[in-house]
Amino acid sequence: MQIVSKFPDITLQISETEDTQLKIVGRVSYNKIPLKNVRVALRESSDLINFDSDYLLTNDSGIFTTTASVLPYTADDIQVFATIQYNGAPLSTSSRLST
Repeated sequence: MQIVSKFPDITLQISETEDTQLKIVGRVSYNKIPLKNVRVALRESSDLINFDSDYLLTNDSGIFTTTASVLPYTADDIQVFATIQYNGAPLSTSSRLST
């Protein structure tokens, strides 16, 4: 029996490349099939991050990627949200990085 999802799946990973740089990578798929040209909006939980771009488009593999600048020596947890529009409603996921 195959389980069919009614909603796209969004994955999100944040990694630290330098003290003040983050790499943000995610993927959008629907029933494990990558979705291309999906507009992904990024936001974060505080004013600690400056994204290179607030909106990204997924590639042929359903992947979106960007970098972001973060204030050095920030002790707070950073939480990034990735949101897509699906049937007129927002669909989000989030990931945390403790700096």
